[in-house]
Amino acid sequence: MRRWGISVLVAVAALSLASQIAALTPPRINYQGRLTDAVGAPVTDDTYNIKFVIYGSESGDDSLWYSGFQPVVVEGGLFSVMLGAAAPFPDDLFTDFPRYLGMTLDGSAEMSPRIELTSTAFSLQALRADSTGYAETIANNSVDSDKIVDRSVSGNDLALATLEGPHLQDETITFSKIGVNGAGDGQVMKMFGGNWNAADDETGVSYWVLTGDVLYTDSAYGVARGGVSNDLRGDSAMTHVNLGTGCNTGSFGQAYPGITISGGRANLASASYTVVAGGRNNNATDYGATVGGGASNTAAGSYSVVGGGTVNVAGSTRSTVGGGESNLINGWYATIAGGRSNTVNGESGFVGGGESNTVNFGHAMVGAGYGNSAEGQYSAILGGFNNTITSSGHYSYLFGIQSQLTEDSTFMVDMPYIRFGDEVDGYVFPASDGEAGYVLTTDGNGQVSWASPAKSSLDVDALVRENQELRSLLEQLEERIAQLEERQ
Repeated sequence: MRRWGISVLVAVAALSLASQIAALTPPRINYQGRLTDAVGAPVTDDTYNIKFVIYGSESGDDSLWYSGFQPVVVEGGLFSVMLGAAAPFPDDLFTDFPRYLGMTLDGSAEMSPRIELTSTAFSLQALRADSTGYAETIANNSVDSDKIVDRSVSGNDLALATLEGPHLQDETITFSKIGVNGAGDGQVMKMFGGNWNAADDETGVSYWVLTGDVLYTDSAYGVARGGVSNDLRGDSAMTHVNLGTGCNTGSFGQAYPGITISGGRANLASASYTVVAGGRNNNATDYGATVGGGASNTAAGSYSVVGGGTVNVAGSTRSTVGGGESNLINGWYATIAGGRSNTVNGESGFVGGGESNTVNFGHAMVGAGYGNSAEGQYSAILGGFNNTITSSGHYSYLFGIQSQLTEDSTFMVDMPYIRFGDEVDGYVFPASDGEAGYVLTTDGNGQVSWASPAKSSLDVDALVRENQELRSLLEQLEERIAQLEERQ
């Protein structure tokens, strides 16, 4: 992970508040900035992950919207982004002022000070002009008689108010109950959502019905908590559940069904069958992705999971981050159980925990520790500190401290003490090699060491002398035998 010092950041933003009221597309801010290193020089041209947050105060922890970490192309230190494009602003984001923009580069703290967002004279005029008509039309709950549509549901007469004429693209219309007769089972409590018009078209309209102690919708329509700037986006809103605060489900113009946000604040579930259970500023952005909770977590791969923690990213298919902080997965089927600032780039790679550990090749693992890197395929580092298995060390295992393994198919132990057995009956091997010809010996108390071979107790010289005497006697015997044979 790159870490940069941020010394200077200059930016300009133009905010059109008119689009907040009546534009056909979500409001956006065109933001440009300059990114420098710790000494003030432009950073290297690259794509950086930057998070943008809009606050209601200059220094408080009151974020109202955030983009999540998103890739930003930087050339010559300059960059340009369109805020609100990927993660649209809540409808009420700019209904009050001031607003401040905060930025965080991946791996660094939020830059300070925050930048205050200001409006142009034209946007202020547009805000005034566009809001006046609506205020005159529906002030004090007054609705013209030609805009009343009568419906009868479950035997109860229900009067509904709506606006005539063409609706805006992706517009959500909420109908409030004006009057209802009767009580008890079958009473219509509220009417929510839908593509309603003045004609006899009830497509997408959901009736809330009270039966006994249960309040439910009479069909498979969407459910959202009201009054908290939640959005059910796209044309599959009828299958969404959004019970958070300032949370969004779905995506404009897309048919993404089966999306659930159970609670929390400023969460986003934007693809089919995604789930955010709770927490704050969490994103589930690919098919079947899930975020359990925590803050600023992202599940960006299909069927990926982030259980909790903060600023974790499960960025590949079926990847899992259990928790911790600032962990990142870019490999399919990979897992980071927890810890801090760990990274898995290889398919089916695994990091159990610790800090700043990296797996860069498929099916490799780092159990825990600090600063360990498994770069060989099917390689494994148990833990320790600043150990490395290089890209040539496939199928290798390393147990060490500040050690490096480069050979293929190697089991290497590089530790001060290597012990077999328990601390009472076991024995400890020496930490380094002995001299040539030395052998391992034990003192009988669990300590094994190198020693020179024991010398033989035999007197070699004496054996040689005895052998020479025996040979002389044998020669004399042979000579005597020959003499006896001649006399015969």
